[in-house]
Amino acid sequence: MKRNLLLLFFALSYTFAQAQVVFYIQAPSPLEGNYVMTYADSASTDWSVPDLLNPANAVLAEMAMAYDGSATADSLVCEPPVISDVDGKVAVLYRGVCEFGAKALACQEAGAVAVVIITYADQDPIAMGGGAVGAEVTIPVVMITRIAGESLRPEIEAGGLFVFIGNKTGYFDNDLGIKPSDVIRAPQASSIQLLSQDASEFAPDLGVWVTNFGVNDQSDVVLTADITFDGNSVYSESSVPVEVLSGDSVFVELPSFSQSSYGNGVYELVYSVSSGTPDDFPSDDMFDAPFSMSDSLFSYANIPSEAEGPDNITYYRPSTPDGEIQICVAFQDPNASRVGVKGITFAATSTNGVAIDGEVISVYAYEWTLQFDDLDDAAFTGVDEVDLDLLTSGVYEYVGEDMDEVNVYAPFEETIILDDDARYLFCIAYESDDIFTGFNSSKLDYSTTQNHYLQPIFPNSEGTAWYTNGFGTEICPGIAVHFFDANANSINEVSNVIDVTPYPNPANDFISIPLKNVSGLTTINIFDISGKLVETQSVSVSTGEILKVNVSNLDKGMYTFGLRYANGNVSNFNVVISK
Repeated sequence: MKRNLLLLFFALSYTFAQAQVVFYIQAPSPLEGNYVMTYADSASTDWSVPDLLNPANAVLAEMAMAYDGSATADSLVCEPPVISDVDGKVAVLYRGVCEFGAKALACQEAGAVAVVIITYADQDPIAMGGGAVGAEVTIPVVMITRIAGESLRPEIEAGGLFVFIGNKTGYFDNDLGIKPSDVIRAPQASSIQLLSQDASEFAPDLGVWVTNFGVNDQSDVVLTADITFDGNSVYSESSVPVEVLSGDSVFVELPSFSQSSYGNGVYELVYSVSSGTPDDFPSDDMFDAPFSMSDSLFSYANIPSEAEGPDNITYYRPSTPDGEIQICVAFQDPNASRVGVKGITFAATSTNGVAIDGEVISVYAYEWTLQFDDLDDAAFTGVDEVDLDLLTSGVYEYVGEDMDEVNVYAPFEETIILDDDARYLFCIAYESDDIFTGFNSSKLDYSTTQNHYLQPIFPNSEGTAWYTNGFGTEICPGIAVHFFDANANSINEVSNVIDVTPYPNPANDFISIPLKNVSGLTTINIFDISGKLVETQSVSVSTGEILKVNVSNLDKGMYTFGLRYANGNVSNFNVVISK
């Protein structure tokens, strides 16, 4: 299992002290982007490595796996000499057995220009000591996560995968770029279509802080934004040329995006920056900031498909949890009374070697009663539990290990209809020291978006202490809140619900539903995680029957079953298909 489990302090944003130094996989690889890393410190007495804060020491080269002559070790490089071809390349190997300095020196003597060490599973990159021979190492040495290393390895072995390691500011003559933290995104990655019916209700602003990392000033910089939906262009705008001096950043604004109506699906927003001079480092000249429209899923995280739910890539928890942990998303809308909420989808995992079976995660819906216009309003004093009115809650208990790192759905005990302009927090919560909950990609950074709209996004708490931006605006919770049309017939009519418990759950081929005090024609409606009706069955049942339903044709995922009986009563429950 590939997991990236991180222990974080709530008060600190997830950045390393070496934030100016990057480990950037080059285009055209589909894995292009910046990766979390640490590097050997040039100020340490047990290393002679170059100072990576100096752009002159940056490395741009092909990556290659490094192997020694051991018959049992896989790329540990603890028995020199290195027998694979790393000459002129960035040598890649695994942590373990011998000292970091010994590994790096063996690669250096084989001609490597830098060394990348992949750390242990489920552990962060760490500070590295050079050991007995580290003072002989004169090439950069960095460490990346196991999940990153295992993702990159197939391309490394295939050949042609290039990486930039270092501080690229001033490294290239001509180098414009876009950082993930510097783009205005849509206010949420997934918005509710019923609340976004036309341009008056949904018109996201667009703009980017364009940075000139290069040596040369650029006098004719142009920002372009293109949006496609369902394969068709729905927006394409370019700015007037602007000047961006070397080492400086300039905010470039574009017209807002608006439509007379919005269809459900993904809107692919791509920012790109260019000038009259060819760019020496084009990998960061473009940036994708997609957003979605949905009938039912509200989320700040990317949702590749509604059936799968939010994209959870890494798993975090506080380093020293003290009391209940709450991971929340904020919501407010002037037309909120059109919708209600019924539950939350999320993913979680546990510490290595500890089963998630039996762990419990709660879900809460709060009204946030503090009155303020935006984060600059003097009335805004942060998040305080005294301002949170609990409206409804629910519980999800893990049974078995199949749901580890899988999106699951926890319904609220009661659905609630929202009020116009009221503020809400929708949260998942746990107290276990063994739980890590899912978060989206680090490229999903809301820093500039929040600075632009000045609204809270995803507060977190530990015990009674609340943090307005949780782990940081660049660490987005991978949770989705399920909405429904307040004016439609809800499947949750409390007055005539009959509780039933299907089994097995999770299921593969069939589920069995014990029935009591119902008979006659029964309609079974099956909805996927997005609320889309995927199947309807009609069967005749009798009192005391165990109804067996074939689910073998359903894809893996979470489904809601709605049973309507001949007497008008209903039953509603969720089933996970785990095949």
